[in-house]
Amino acid sequence: TGMMAAEGDTLVAGRVAVFAEGEPEKYMLVHSDARIIADTIRTERGQYGISETIRVKTGRMKRRISIELFGKRYDLYRDISGGFDEYDTAEEIHDLDLPVVGYSGVSVAVHRIYEVRTAQRELSETEILSRAREELEERICRRLGTGAIKQRENLTYNTDGSKYDVELRMYLRENIGMEIPIEEMTTVDKKDDRDTG
Repeated sequence: TGMMAAEGDTLVAGRVAVFAEGEPEKYMLVHSDARIIADTIRTERGQYGISETIRVKTGRMKRRISIELFGKRYDLYRDISGGFDEYDTAEEIHDLDLPVVGYSGVSVAVHRIYEVRTAQRELSETEILSRAREELEERICRRLGTGAIKQRENLTYNTDGSKYDVELRMYLRENIGMEIPIEEMTTVDKKDDRDTG
């Protein structure tokens, strides 16, 4: 409790001293088990613009048709764009079913082509910070193990009027223990012995 630890520190090790008269002290490795709960701070940063590009439908729409015969598609049009410079599409597929037989192997695809125009929409500070918090939280959570509990978080930012530099600090209580097999510990111990002796 109240102990500070850095990444890579060995906090629990199953080492038992073995003494033999007239011999240097040696250690034998044994299995150990511990649950190490620590208060940690995870930080993520990001840069966010003050506007977003949106696509707005103009109200103009055209249809294009395709026919599929036993898996081979035939488009009954030359150009899907319908002459629109910018557009979005939606597709509906209708299978031709026959009585008793069911699916006939023929399908008709109806493509709806919607003309759109792009525009810039200014974001409020609340929207920018809300989106930043959501993204930064997700990035931190992807790095966490199971069972981490958020205690609190702190969002700070700076802005020059054209962008926001945002930092999220998340204060957590989590199990930071990492299990290392005895075989790997043996290798580490031998290396340590060489380094020190």
